[in-house]
Amino acid sequence: MPPTKPYRTKVEPAETPPVRKGSPPVQTLESVLHRYVNWHEAEGHSRKTEQDAKTNLHPFFRYLKTEFDITHVEQVEVDHIRAWLVWLRNTPSQRKRPRSSKTIESYCRQVMAFFRWCMAEEIVTHNPLGRLKLPRAEKKLIRVFTDAEIKRMHEACQPQPSGLQPDVRRMLTTRNRAIMWVLLDTGMRASELGGIRFMDFDRKRGTVYIMGKGAKERKLLLGQHSYHYLTAYLDHWRGELKNGKDYLFLTDDGSMLTLATITKSLAHCPQTCIIMHGAAF
Repeated sequence: MPPTKPYRTKVEPAETPPVRKGSPPVQTLESVLHRYVNWHEAEGHSRKTEQDAKTNLHPFFRYLKTEFDITHVEQVEVDHIRAWLVWLRNTPSQRKRPRSSKTIESYCRQVMAFFRWCMAEEIVTHNPLGRLKLPRAEKKLIRVFTDAEIKRMHEACQPQPSGLQPDVRRMLTTRNRAIMWVLLDTGMRASELGGIRFMDFDRKRGTVYIMGKGAKERKLLLGQHSYHYLTAYLDHWRGELKNGKDYLFLTDDGSMLTLATITKSLAHCPQTCIIMHGAAF
């Protein structure tokens, strides 16, 4: 099958709209995006929400500039957005792979949210997505891990011995298994796991408190395996506790466990990557 050629639209380049009396001032897409991100922060939305907005909207703006020479928010019309959706379906990603329908749906949701906000803030006089329907995404059944897959994930938590002292390797193995089982048992996001502090862990009841999306706190019950490996890590490898605000999980040098570190720690087995993506970034 020959490779798909990048889509080229026939929509005419847009002109900068004239400023009409009583209409909002014309603003560039990048300046409006800056205001949009500031609004997210002012509303107390998560850093991930802010980052997702920038990550998804910047490529959309580059496409508008490249294909139509559009730089101002009032220039965007529904035909430009439809052409962009077709381009997403027909053009491979930076990894040279076709984008999934779920990814395209996610991009479209971000653009829809952006223009709804522009309307609410009276930055634009009309919403170019008013007639656009959200692209359909594939609905897949949740696949349950087999006992053999869980065993492979458990074994893959042991880091490679190269350059590591035996005690450090044992510490990392116990910590990685605690991470894996907590994610598997609770379904929490990996980014949420890195932010757990000692005061969030109720050892007597075997629960953890998580501050998730929308500043909503959740109480999650640990399973037998996650509780076992978490307490083993805390009792034997975690190190001295200074106060209840200390983070539960640390790197081997004692610093906070970031999302990138969690991803790297569990990247040795394909099934653990599924946990990471399912639990969420």
